[in-house]
Amino acid sequence: MKQLFLLLLYAGFTTQQIQKMYPILLTLKGNIDDVSNYLNEMLKITPSQTIVQKIRCFRSLKIDTIESDLKRHCITPLAIHDPLYPSQLKEIHDPPFVLFCKGNLQTFKAMKHTLAIVGARRCTDYTPQALSYLFKDLREYPLTIISGLAYGTDALAHQFALDYHMHTVGVLGFGHHRHYPVHFSCDKRSKTSILQ
Repeated sequence: MKQLFLLLLYAGFTTQQIQKMYPILLTLKGNIDDVSNYLNEMLKITPSQTIVQKIRCFRSLKIDTIESDLKRHCITPLAIHDPLYPSQLKEIHDPPFVLFCKGNLQTFKAMKHTLAIVGARRCTDYTPQALSYLFKDLREYPLTIISGLAYGTDALAHQFALDYHMHTVGVLGFGHHRHYPVHFSCDKRSKTSILQ
């Protein structure tokens, strides 16, 4: 199923579109030819130029090319059925079918208790003071800190987690290849530390 999810995502299908197809995809057991036939049938019901383009793209994609590109960039795809996929993430509305991961995937095994820390990119002087105060106590607990990798509060949360030798997971809403905003993220040292 992971390969099928990759093909659908790379073809441009959204999580919501895959969610609607999911019961049928399960019965087809990941057979690419059967899925291609199903997509053709779906097109008869809902003729749409956008869907036509996605189906053409789906047919033209080669899973070997996708997997080798991911491997070359040290990205491990983690499908929703993978034992390492975070169980709490499955509980949200429309969880992603694939997580594109870099770094130590064993961190997911250690994620018994998590704390998400998010905040403004342009944080005030109070933010590092508050985080410093919180992390002095948080370090005593087996927590994994989860945050984005943007400037400001997110970057500070990761830096404090690293300084206190805590697990940390950076969530990117835009993927590993394209960063938004262009000047985004914590400094290179922090990103490198998070990936270890």
